[in-house]
Amino acid sequence: MPTLRGLKGMTVTDAKGATLGTVTHVLCDPERAVVVGFEVQPPNVVYVVSRKPRYLALAGAKVQADSIEFEDPKNWGGERAEKQLGFEWDRTVIWTGMPLAPVDGEPIGVVRDASFDASTGSIGRILVTDGLTSDLAVGTREFEGEYVDRFDGAVIRVSAAAEQAEFSGGAARAAGTTAAVAKVVVSDAAKRAAELGGSAVKAAAKSKPARSTWSMLKETGKAFREGLENDKD
Repeated sequence: MPTLRGLKGMTVTDAKGATLGTVTHVLCDPERAVVVGFEVQPPNVVYVVSRKPRYLALAGAKVQADSIEFEDPKNWGGERAEKQLGFEWDRTVIWTGMPLAPVDGEPIGVVRDASFDASTGSIGRILVTDGLTSDLAVGTREFEGEYVDRFDGAVIRVSAAAEQAEFSGGAARAAGTTAAVAKVVVSDAAKRAAELGGSAVKAAAKSKPARSTWSMLKETGKAFREGLENDKD
């Protein structure tokens, strides 16, 4: 299955092989765990003048190993695609970097990546991270997309079972010191994700979420580093 991060930067072409641009973001449904399309950055004019991004629906795409092909990009893009989707592009969500939390709980991390079915868009496995420092120390969590309950406008909500997903990898866990590290790193990361989560909502027309998500990740990374520096155990 393709992944959200794996498709970023991939070339998008039409059926004749002409380049339409490159994928800047994979976009998800505003409520469900389903990929609905792509934000595509067209080539610059005369290699200098940048152009506005265009939005193409997954339903009209042929996702291949090294490129994405649209036989009829006009029919699957812009306002025509919005009518078929039933909502506007600026309501779609960029899942990578989005806080994830149980239905009635605090964030347990952010979405690092997720696989999805190229035909239906259904999210498969989701990789949840608390940041590089935490990943190295206690590892990452991975679980099925079926645990996703909804997107509430700021946080991806999952069933309580997702919170019990086992960590994989992590030097501290392997050494038997997970608790000491997790106490500071994971709790601080969750608080930071909760504070900054709302800024990651996709606002496609103005391209604000990319900047917001990057800011969120930088702030979260800072919290991880500070957590480890303050851990005396």
